[in-house]
Amino acid sequence: MTHHVLDIPLPRPPLTSNQQRGAHWSKVKAARDTVAWHIRSAGGDTLPRLDRCHVAITWHAPDRRTRDAGSLHAFGKAAIDALVDLGVLAKDDANHVLSESYSVQQGSDHPRITITLTIQEERSA
Repeated sequence: MTHHVLDIPLPRPPLTSNQQRGAHWSKVKAARDTVAWHIRSAGGDTLPRLDRCHVAITWHAPDRRTRDAGSLHAFGKAAIDALVDLGVLAKDDANHVLSESYSVQQGSDHPRITITLTIQEERSA
């Protein structure tokens, strides 16, 4: 399997799912724009076009506080939308993004958010 990894140098997501609920639209847009900028800066605009892939988001948190991995969903949605806008992913539907997973690694010496795209290879008959 082929993997493409983008390291986003953010110590925390710009907006978690819990924070997004009830947030003013301008705050949500600013967070989405931040994610898109970081994806381009991390080389997202140099990735090849992927037809079908699995997306894994891992937050390497700077401390050992307990966190909800599901809170990364807002970041993941913004990241996938940015990859569609860059032409890396054709669409963000279930035919192209086969799965999404979210995890938190606590106590990292190098805080960041990692996006791993795993290409779904077509099986030969």
